[in-house]
Amino acid sequence: MGNELELSGNLPINVFSGGLRIARESGRHLDRVLDFFVLIFIKEGTLPIQEEQQAFEVKAGQSLILWPGRRHFGTANFSLDLRLYWLHFMLTEPLARSENEQHLSVPQYANVSRPEVLEALFRRLLDDYATGRMLPSYASLLMGLMLHEIADSRPVSRESRTAAAAAGRAQAYIRSHLNTPLTVAQIAEDLNYNPDYLNRVFQQAYHHTLTQEIHRSRIGYARHLLLYSTMNITEVAFASGFTNFSTFNRVFKHYEGISASTFRRLNAQAHVNFD
Repeated sequence: MGNELELSGNLPINVFSGGLRIARESGRHLDRVLDFFVLIFIKEGTLPIQEEQQAFEVKAGQSLILWPGRRHFGTANFSLDLRLYWLHFMLTEPLARSENEQHLSVPQYANVSRPEVLEALFRRLLDDYATGRMLPSYASLLMGLMLHEIADSRPVSRESRTAAAAAGRAQAYIRSHLNTPLTVAQIAEDLNYNPDYLNRVFQQAYHHTLTQEIHRSRIGYARHLLLYSTMNITEVAFASGFTNFSTFNRVFKHYEGISASTFRRLNAQAHVNFD
């Protein structure tokens, strides 16, 4: 099974749908086989997904290309903070090939070197589609720029995938045990990892510690409850795994910059989703 998308320099690309997916509730990716390519870029959160026999934990700043004709499916629930861009595209044969034309090798799974540039290209393409300014030739050009950006990025190595899998297991464990007491030692013991190793690979994968992940995940769940439940704020605090309200309010304000009550008052249940 190939893991690089080989493109010729003058190969037209037909882009026919795309969007920004913002998780409204916990769930997992659909189990399906499509007849076109899917490009995924993660803005926030984590998407556990598998294509045929290869599993991926696609995290913020990473891209993934899914091939037509291959089965792909979610392997676990995606995170509640998931925000991802996606595009469906096909490659069409050029009218003629030059002997000297350049080829582009795009890794299937990559750490994007300039995620802000790739996101800007996504946003430009989606905005121009939404406002009716997009011509097919321009869409092909933008898509080509996106693939060039990914081609200049660093493929995720096998060793990195092993470490990422351990980090992903730890993240999934935390998010499924939010209403219980959690420590790094306990998580490592339950998952059969050395605590120092698990904390190290987790920091490499997510750029923060396991302890910070416990707080971030609990606050993420609290945000969801504040937006979508009728619980009062004290109930939200305990449902999110905090043992007292003052700690909850302090941690919430640390991550959100405002109190939980202010967050609930200022935020409406409005999300952007083009799919």
